[in-house]
Amino acid sequence: MTGAASRAALETVRGRISQLSGRAGTSGGLIDLARELYAIADLLVATPALRRAVGDPAREADARRGLIEQLLEGKVSDDARALAATAAEQR
Repeated sequence: MTGAASRAALETVRGRISQLSGRAGTSGGLIDLARELYAIADLLVATPALRRAVGDPAREADARRGLIEQLLEGKVSDDARALAATAAEQR
């Protein structure tokens, strides 16, 4: 069952990527977005309590999404924040 949930989450995030602003349509924009996403991943790796809070399936999806959005507000682009928030709300 976890595999199906992971596949569904991946498809949701992929769909969100296709809706990104024009910034991601350029190679430079994609590189910047990738750097921001790696920085978010590094933050989650370095902060186990945050990683658990964002990945806890017992927490409501809206709460996980809100946590990421608040944490990343003003620190990364809107596109990177939106992708991270979309991923956080997935099962």
